[in-house]
Amino acid sequence: MSMFNNNDEPCDEDIVLSPCGPLGSRTSAGQVAGEFIGEFRTTDDAISAVKIWMEKNKFWPAVWYCSDHGNMSVMTL
Repeated sequence: MSMFNNNDEPCDEDIVLSPCGPLGSRTSAGQVAGEFIGEFRTTDDAISAVKIWMEKNKFWPAVWYCSDHGNMSVMTL
């Protein structure tokens, strides 16, 4: 698991889920400074894909959610 910085913001290897598409109708998932995991129809689909990505890569970084207002919060999967 990655360490949080002093601002409680995602580190480069952390994964961030955020709304995307028309009116935030989809959810994107990707590392802050790395691999784009994908764009998904629902947040639940994005979470499922992130879990699969973690198992495949044997790497479990922190997962954050960025709201449509830019607020960041750590998720528990």
